[in-house]
Amino acid sequence: MATTTSTIGTGKDYTTIQAWEDARNNTDQNTGYCEAEVFAAVLFSGLTYTATNYPHLTAKLGAEHDGRANEVSAKGNARIESTADSIIINIQDEFIRISWLEVKGPGNLNRHAVSVSVVSTCTICIHHCIIHNNLANANPYGINVNDADVASDVYRNMVYGYAYGVVYLAAANNSVIHCNTLYSHAAAGEYTGNAATVISNNAAFANASKDFYDITGVMDYNASSDGTADDEGANSIANLTTANQFVNPTTTWAQTDLLHKLGAGIIGEGLDLSAQKATYPEIDVSIRNGATRATITGAWDIGADQYEAAAAVGHPAVRRFGGVEFCGNHKNQGMRVW
Repeated sequence: MATTTSTIGTGKDYTTIQAWEDARNNTDQNTGYCEAEVFAAVLFSGLTYTATNYPHLTAKLGAEHDGRANEVSAKGNARIESTADSIIINIQDEFIRISWLEVKGPGNLNRHAVSVSVVSTCTICIHHCIIHNNLANANPYGINVNDADVASDVYRNMVYGYAYGVVYLAAANNSVIHCNTLYSHAAAGEYTGNAATVISNNAAFANASKDFYDITGVMDYNASSDGTADDEGANSIANLTTANQFVNPTTTWAQTDLLHKLGAGIIGEGLDLSAQKATYPEIDVSIRNGATRATITGAWDIGADQYEAAAAVGHPAVRRFGGVEFCGNHKNQGMRVW
């Protein structure tokens, strides 16, 4: 869908997220809209942010995905998509936060869906996103963190159809990979090369090489469909059948649905991380909840989803068309896409 313009801030018109990002600075306090549903690649580069003054790229409450890709849900959720020679979400600035988006592509063999390459010490947060490709180009990574300065909080994401789902090559201390579902990658679901990375409640299934590969982080309460991967960690489960865990785990990507099915072996088997909500926003919210944002009660599941009985699942109507909101004040700056 073509992007239309509207006023942002004091009489300025921008047609894309990137145009706004290129024109602003860290003292702007702009709010505005950009009518669209699908947006092209985004680059965060060249601006200085702080832990209390940073962009947050996210979907508006009421317009998030419902735990399934747009082709399945047809809910009109915000999607960042590219089939071009580009990283879809390219994070080169500090303290960026990405949440509740569908990220699709890219089309080039050597590009990644979400790439973190920051030159300063900071924390990057990526959570509650559906990140997927179609394996047509098998080399890209779903989430690639290759910077020794960055501590990344990666949680409640569904990542499928890449070479690797989540790759940490040089992540800094205190990084976490929690409650992700990593499915059907050409190589492995997860690869990490840093011993300080904490890895828990991840469901890695049906990855061609290994579900967890060369893991050097602290592993606990994970689950996989193979028994040949690196140790999933204490309190973890291996050799689970993929078809028994998810609603429709298929490589026909338009139909893939990785919400937990009734009776899945990963239901109720996770570590309770609700006490860490202050550190990791919404970590106690399932990726399936969408606009309801209901917090988890009872035992935690392994994976991005928290199973709910059909009668308990509510997906409010999601607006088909919306916009982009960019906001900021002395404590926080944000962007909302819908």
